[in-house]
Amino acid sequence: MSPASVRDGIVFSSDLGRLKVPAFRVLDAVQDVRKDCQLEAIALTLAALCRPLGIDPHALITRANRQLVQTDATRNPHIEAIADYAAGELK
Repeated sequence: MSPASVRDGIVFSSDLGRLKVPAFRVLDAVQDVRKDCQLEAIALTLAALCRPLGIDPHALITRANRQLVQTDATRNPHIEAIADYAAGELK
């Protein structure tokens, strides 16, 4: 898949449902890492993935924050589990 296809897939998709399971899998992959490294490792991964594609990782974070507002309006067990993990395990 070309960088332009990846960017287009992000820009033109509004289906949050396709992201819930992969987001949960990312968390599952890092949960055995030291707690103080988990968020930073995920952020580093995001930045490293975005750089060669010419995608601004800050724009993706802004988009994710808007998507979380959508999830607050309906029940989303995967997203709720991620938030519960942070509240219970990372504090």
